[in-house]
Amino acid sequence: MDIIRIFKNKNYTYLFLANVTSSMGNKIGLIAFTLYILTRFSSQPIFATITELMYSLPMLVIFLFIGAVADRFDRKKIASWADFICGFLSLGLLFAIAIDSIVLSFFIIFVRSAVSNFFGPAQRAIMQGILTEKEYPVATGLNQMVNSILILVGSSISIFLYWHIGIEGAILVDAISYLVSGLLIQLCNIKVEIRLPNGEKSWKDVSIGALISDFSKGVRYIWNNKLVLAISSAFFLFGIINAGYALIPTYALKYKLAPESYETVLLWMGIVSGVGALFGSVVGSYLATKMKLYHIAVLSLIIMGSSVVFSGLTNNVSIFILLDFFISLAFPLLNIGFGGWLPSLVDPKIIGRVYGCLTPMMMLSHSVTLGIIAVTFPVYIGVSFLFFIHGTCMLLAAIFYYYIFQKNFANKRVVEQQM
Repeated sequence: MDIIRIFKNKNYTYLFLANVTSSMGNKIGLIAFTLYILTRFSSQPIFATITELMYSLPMLVIFLFIGAVADRFDRKKIASWADFICGFLSLGLLFAIAIDSIVLSFFIIFVRSAVSNFFGPAQRAIMQGILTEKEYPVATGLNQMVNSILILVGSSISIFLYWHIGIEGAILVDAISYLVSGLLIQLCNIKVEIRLPNGEKSWKDVSIGALISDFSKGVRYIWNNKLVLAISSAFFLFGIINAGYALIPTYALKYKLAPESYETVLLWMGIVSGVGALFGSVVGSYLATKMKLYHIAVLSLIIMGSSVVFSGLTNNVSIFILLDFFISLAFPLLNIGFGGWLPSLVDPKIIGRVYGCLTPMMMLSHSVTLGIIAVTFPVYIGVSFLFFIHGTCMLLAAIFYYYIFQKNFANKRVVEQQM
């Protein structure tokens, strides 16, 4: 099996485990902190939205650096030191909570999020160098499995830790996860040409002009490759989906479906969602070898959009959890459909700059979505309408992507080769 063969590559195994622990560090503490904020400011949901904004806004500040750093400097060192620094910043967050400083807590979350954003492009660029072209979709499916489970089941783990060892214990687990991830990256034996595809560089060679030039190269590369451009636009959609589902289900449970027991329901929903994400990742990896990738992506958008719309209509907690299972199952398919395609199309020497363009695009839509939720909910719109808007956007996106790929790319040889 492809999955068994890919894990025989020790470097991939270390990177996979590093992604597991880094994602855990990135999500567990943040979710626990959001619960802490919801408990402390229960009548002011805007504070939970601000917490999510502190996670997404940093990318809009440092987007010029992300891709350039991944392509100019040692990718292994970038990935490992990003984790180490985030681990120590998590310890700083413990101090901020201990002195009861919300402002300092938000600031540390902001800085930690900025640093953590350097991990992804460097790790994915290394992954591209150590895998064959046929292994990309499988690896993307496995990574998506990890991310989906930790994003969705992360709420269950966080609630469990929050209940039993408090916010301080949850943040400590967060810090340890980052540090373990950094150590796993250090264990990788990566060839110099993969770590430094453009040769040894010095920080003295980096200037604002050089960073702008590198970012512009990434933008031009995307713009001049229609297939890459079409796939890249999906990352804007990812930002909207991630932002909405970071908060909307919690708001639905707390303010509509289960006000008195929303934490318990979130715990069980996280378990069910995790099963869905795991199943979706396995199915997605299999479908990637049998179907065209854009068909997988469109199918996932239809499943997700329909489930989200019905989630806003139901008043039954059990049905709500069941619909969340289908959403969780479909999301890995979406990421495999688009994310598993990109590495096959992009030059390894510029892959970091391409991801450096995609991530701020995703975080821009993420931040805008959170901003809209912060301003409009609950004063102007209710939680059911949030679901309706969210689901409708996905269904419209399914129609758009099917039309775009079917019309412009489906019969091109390059598409058939990559799909």
